[in-house]
Amino acid sequence: MWFTETPWPPIAILGLVALGSLFIAMQTQVMKWLVPACLCVVLACVVWAVERSIVTPGEKVEGSLLAMIDAFQKKNEAQTLRYISPAPASAGLVALAKTAIKLVDVKNEYAVSDIQINTFANDTAATSHFRVNGTVSTPSQGSVGHQPFRFNGKWRLEGGEWRLTEIEDLNPINGEVLNRFNQLK
Repeated sequence: MWFTETPWPPIAILGLVALGSLFIAMQTQVMKWLVPACLCVVLACVVWAVERSIVTPGEKVEGSLLAMIDAFQKKNEAQTLRYISPAPASAGLVALAKTAIKLVDVKNEYAVSDIQINTFANDTAATSHFRVNGTVSTPSQGSVGHQPFRFNGKWRLEGGEWRLTEIEDLNPINGEVLNRFNQLK
């Protein structure tokens, strides 16, 4: 596991050390100070490359979440269902997704934010919290304008793929469970 969430803190530290070494080299006119400056630049590139190669289970869940939301927005049922568990316990979730794809239109300018992923059970299960804001329309109500949504999800690693097993619709302001999905089942 990587020691920071992003590569930027160690890259910034290495950049500051490189600039300090470069400054000292310019002030003292001693070329040996260019060695640590060059070394820090090389190390910053190594940090960047290593960070790009390490993909944590949480990042994989986040990737699956974003891909599922994108497929839903594009009304791609097969691709959306790819990220939902086919287990019998998730049959209601599959039916909900199929119904929602038919009834809800989300415009392209949607935004996903506040993504929080927690893995547990030796990285074979995860929870997610996220918000989606976007312009929504339905056949029965027409355009309902820009709407905020907030969700909690449960994920499980199945056959090497992260799949959604449960989802809760939350009040965007106070986080209370709205339970609107049970009305559609």
